[in-house]
Amino acid sequence: MRDTILALDLGRYKSVAGKPKMQAIGACMRKLVMICYGVLKNRTPFDTN
Repeated sequence: MRDTILALDLGRYKSVAGKPKMQAIGACMRKLVMICYGVLKNRTPFDTN
């Protein structure tokens, strides 16, 4: 996974939260969908800050 935001979250979900691998991937997928929805809804480019 090359995206730094999602890669950091995936590592955090797996290690700190102790979630299984597929549950951590599902949480990252949800986060990506929410980011896409926000970009489309507000018609603004994605900003990591």
